[in-house]
Amino acid sequence: MTERKFDKDTYPTSLSLFNPIHAEFGFTIDGAALPHNAKLERYVTPEMDYLTYPLQNERIFINPPFSDPLSFIKRSVELFENYNCLVVMLLPVDISTEWFSLITQKATEIRFIVGGRIKFLSPQTGLWTDVCRGNHLAIFDPRHRNMGQVIRHVHIDDLGELEWRAKSRKKR
Repeated sequence: MTERKFDKDTYPTSLSLFNPIHAEFGFTIDGAALPHNAKLERYVTPEMDYLTYPLQNERIFINPPFSDPLSFIKRSVELFENYNCLVVMLLPVDISTEWFSLITQKATEIRFIVGGRIKFLSPQTGLWTDVCRGNHLAIFDPRHRNMGQVIRHVHIDDLGELEWRAKSRKKR
């Protein structure tokens, strides 16, 4: 039996990070998941292909593959503009990219996560891995379509008890 190779595109979003976001938005489907890392009962696998999968009137959470954010952002914009979908994307902060420029043009809200970095649990090692930059939520909300864009920040501590931070806080 060969061991399955994991990469940064398959690292799951921690439930402690997902849960407060889900409580706010009430997601109906996970837009990029595998059976072992899906956050919701309904999810879109790579084989189903988020870029073409028919979605309408959904409330979508998506932590897209970090290797190809632009395609997933373009699809999210399409779902938001043409299919009445709320889409919340967890993405790295990289303001120099084409995809971030698209977010600034189309998202109803950009929410920067400040005060620390999100970590992802490596399926290979079982250790929390640090990412090389901060993260943000790109929010495409049909209810706010004609209200302009809002830019906010949320402190990482306000997201609740995140597994990788709980241990470091106890040491203080």
